[in-house]
Amino acid sequence: MSTPYQLRFTPESLQDITDAAEYYEYHSKGLGLKFKSEVKRKLILVKRSPLLYALRYNNVRVALTEIFPYSIHFSVYENIQTVQIHAVLSQFRKPVEFEP
Repeated sequence: MSTPYQLRFTPESLQDITDAAEYYEYHSKGLGLKFKSEVKRKLILVKRSPLLYALRYNNVRVALTEIFPYSIHFSVYENIQTVQIHAVLSQFRKPVEFEP
C-alpha cells in the first residue's frame, strides 16, 4: 500500500467548507456536521488515491461527494506527495476554474 499524500488547503477551500456547513446547519440542526463528515470521508479517499480522479481542467481534478451536491477541486503534486485542495463547491454554482 502506498503512502498517503499530504493534504494542503487554500484559505478559500476551508472557507467553502465552513460556509456550506453553516448553511446546512441553519436549515437543519446536525446537517452541518453531517456535511463536514461527508467531505472528510471523501478527502480521506482523495488522500489515499488522488490519481484515481480524472483531470478536468488546468491540471485540476474533481472528486464528487456522495450525499451532498458538492465537488472538491484539487491538484496533485506527485514529486512532493501533496494534494492541494483549491475549493469545495456546490454543484449548483456556476463552474469555476482554478489556476494551480
